[in-house]
Amino acid sequence: HDAMRLTFKVSYKTPAGQETVDEVTTSLATVVAWERRNKAKFTDLQNGFGMDDMLYMAWHCLNAEKRDARTYDDWIPSVTDLQVVEASPANPTQAAATDGS
Repeated sequence: HDAMRLTFKVSYKTPAGQETVDEVTTSLATVVAWERRNKAKFTDLQNGFGMDDMLYMAWHCLNAEKRDARTYDDWIPSVTDLQVVEASPANPTQAAATDGS
């Protein structure tokens, strides 16, 4: 199975109350953290995933990149919007062929 790479656009308020919009893309570390937390396989998400799954992965990216230091539970209430921008296999088979040089 190809590991899925997900890109989220998340809107949230900083601890100082400033509205922020960040785009984050999941990494292998995010996937592993999600699997450990949920005691599930990432491929299970192909059957659909919930808001908690998406928020957790978005938070993990922000936290790992030191963009937000709050715990997940402290961060959740600050989120005002979350959108999936892109969901694509980590190893696209054909996409790279058309660079148009």
